[in-house]
Amino acid sequence: MKTKVTEQEYKILMDAAKKTDAQGVRSVDCEGLCQYRGPYGLKCSVGHMIPDEKYHNDLEGVSASEDIVWDALEGLNYKLVVIVDLCQQYHDYEHRWSEDLKNNPYAMQDYLDTLVEVG
Repeated sequence: MKTKVTEQEYKILMDAAKKTDAQGVRSVDCEGLCQYRGPYGLKCSVGHMIPDEKYHNDLEGVSASEDIVWDALEGLNYKLVVIVDLCQQYHDYEHRWSEDLKNNPYAMQDYLDTLVEVG
């Protein structure tokens, strides 16, 4: 069952998904651990939604559904944070995104469309 989102919510989520796909590589540290903000300006989909003034190193290694990250994701309600957390898992833990991206330049965007519908 898809989560209903407004057009504005969809735009926020899709903008982050597009930026993630456009990078073409995961945002990871030198040990291969995923990061909201990695080297060379890389960001994961959640990292794209964290304003620069709200980002700090204590966010790294923490799930998007945790309060410390949720607070940095200003303006997002709990419904969106749950969706963002699923996108984080797709990018970080399952490693499906980087594999899917090899055959589909819109992998994160397509994944997001399996989770939400505008309405």
